[in-house]
Amino acid sequence: MRKTVRFQLVKCVYDPGEQLELVGSVIDYMQRAWRKLETLKGKKGCGFLFRFGDRVTPVLLALKDKSFEEEREWRLVGSKPNHLALNFRSGRFGVVPFCEIPLCADKEKLRLRHVYIGPNAEPDIAVEAVRALLWEESILCDRSAVFKCEIPLRK
Repeated sequence: MRKTVRFQLVKCVYDPGEQLELVGSVIDYMQRAWRKLETLKGKKGCGFLFRFGDRVTPVLLALKDKSFEEEREWRLVGSKPNHLALNFRSGRFGVVPFCEIPLCADKEKLRLRHVYIGPNAEPDIAVEAVRALLWEESILCDRSAVFKCEIPLRK
């Protein structure tokens, strides 16, 4: 049996006006959901809460400060499925949890047309390293399709 990973790709919203509209919609939805939840008992209420979280979380995680608008970021949003192991790595501010998510079927080869590298202490080195890695693994279609973000790294 093949286990599926349920994530969705969410386009970030940078415009404060659009963000206010989204947050207003979430608040309206929360108010309607609260009234509905009051009528549910037991397992039905728990299932409703999980579905509620699945609908609200992607909207809230799409909000990003306008200063990052150049990135035109999309985020992969979802919760960790039970069959994926939780791993840990060292990060700038401490231990960072992560899980490896398959992006294509087992025997399929992932092919990328563009790669954008976020703010980095050594952006030129990062670009060359990513180019080498992805080219070596036959993942990148064109070595020149790796770009660095022009937003400086905050220290």
